[in-house]
Amino acid sequence: MADDTADDAGTVDVCFEPPFDDDSDDLPDADRVGEYVQAVLCHCRLERNEVTVLFTGAERIRQLNRDYRGKDSTTNVLSFVFEDPPGASSRILGDIVVSPEVARTEACAQGISLESHFTHLIIHGALHLAGFDHVNDRQAAEMEALEIRLLKRFGFDNPYLIQPESTFHDNTDSGKAVLKTAGNTAG
Repeated sequence: MADDTADDAGTVDVCFEPPFDDDSDDLPDADRVGEYVQAVLCHCRLERNEVTVLFTGAERIRQLNRDYRGKDSTTNVLSFVFEDPPGASSRILGDIVVSPEVARTEACAQGISLESHFTHLIIHGALHLAGFDHVNDRQAAEMEALEIRLLKRFGFDNPYLIQPESTFHDNTDSGKAVLKTAGNTAG
C-alpha cells in the first residue's frame, strides 16, 4: 500500500511491506511521515524532492544493509540516494527504509516514545538523502543540531539528551548508500 503527500516541496510515497501495513496502530501514518520528510526537503531546498519511505521487517533491512553497505546486521534506518542513469534527469532524491521492529526495540530500551523515535529515524534518513552525514565529529554535530531543531518543530525533545549513547552517530560509517536505478531498494 502506498500513500502520497504532495505539495510544492515535493512528493513523499510511504510504503509498508508485510507484516506491516498503514493500519498498524503503532506506526506513524503516511501523512505524518510525509510531514517529517517535507520538513527536511523544505529546509534544504533541494531540486530533487521525490522520496519513498518504506517500512519493512528486520530481516529485510538486514539484507539491504548487507547487500549495499557490507554490514550483515540489522539497523534502524537506511537511506539510498538515487542517481539518474546517464542521459536521464529526474526529481527522485531517494529512498528511506525503516525497520519498525528495530525501532520498537530501541525505543523500549531507551525509554522513549515510539512516535518520537520514528520521527527521529525518518528525519535522520531524510537528512542523509539531503547530503548530511556523520563520519566525523564536525559532520555529526551539524547533523545532530539540525535533527534537534526539526524534531522540536514537531514537539519532540532532543534525542541526544535522552539516549545514553547515540544509536545513529558512531562516526564509523554513514548509513547511506547510492541507489543506481529506481525501485532497486526494495527488490
